[in-house]
Amino acid sequence: ELCAVRERLEEEGALLPASGVGSLSPLLRWPLPAAGMDEAALAAEARAAIAAWQVEDADERTAALRKLGCLREQCQRHAYQAYQPLMTKLAAVYDVMLYGAPQRLECEEIHAPPREGYESRLMQLSAEADKVLDESQVDRTLYF
Repeated sequence: ELCAVRERLEEEGALLPASGVGSLSPLLRWPLPAAGMDEAALAAEARAAIAAWQVEDADERTAALRKLGCLREQCQRHAYQAYQPLMTKLAAVYDVMLYGAPQRLECEEIHAPPREGYESRLMQLSAEADKVLDESQVDRTLYF
């Protein structure tokens, strides 16, 4: 369905340039990745799309890279499952353009190390509550 939408947009002369993502159209011409497609095949498809794109201007490539990232995030915000194949494709092209290969999701540690002397009264109360919870051996696992 998304390929049909792309084709319809490309048929309209003024609509694609007005969308702001017209320069990305050649990058997105390869078929949506199949479910469970391995990383090597995905990277090969992305590299082929980038090679066929043939844009030499560094500023234009940078602008396209930003648009790819923005487009992927917009798709993720709205019905994640409906756009999953497109998001996979966008992420692969973005990663190959920026890093040379698809990137795995890397988690960042978000728990700050304990410290002494908070200025905020709210943070002071939180630190005191942490001490009480540690002494009571309550399971404090966070679930997202």
